[in-house]
Amino acid sequence: MVHDYAWTQDNGEAEAFAALFAPDAVWLRPGKDPLLGREAILENARSTFLKTLQEKALHCITNFRLQVSDEGPSSTAYSIAFSGNDGGAGFSQDCQPVGAMIYRNRFKLVDGAWKISQHQTEFRFKR
Repeated sequence: MVHDYAWTQDNGEAEAFAALFAPDAVWLRPGKDPLLGREAILENARSTFLKTLQEKALHCITNFRLQVSDEGPSSTAYSIAFSGNDGGAGFSQDCQPVGAMIYRNRFKLVDGAWKISQHQTEFRFKR
């Protein structure tokens, strides 16, 4: 699911991205107000993914850890983000690292499927 989070974001799949979240999910973002609920997450995705596609963003997920406790499943992972502009060749000729983040997630079952109930993004490094 965490890899799908990055994949759908990088490929501009706003509806598939939002579907990863529970209807009452919370997305905690650094320096911004939290997004409350799947619909708010979808609205944000639709408005920001166009920029992501234009800049050819790429998020690489690494150091994924899944924890299971009495409070339910959760995970942490690093994400290293890159972006670059399409120089007309169909691929980025100008790839730059943008930042390194920690993703902290909580999950819950919704109608028999696991969904993200809380996602928190923390910057470790930012350009």
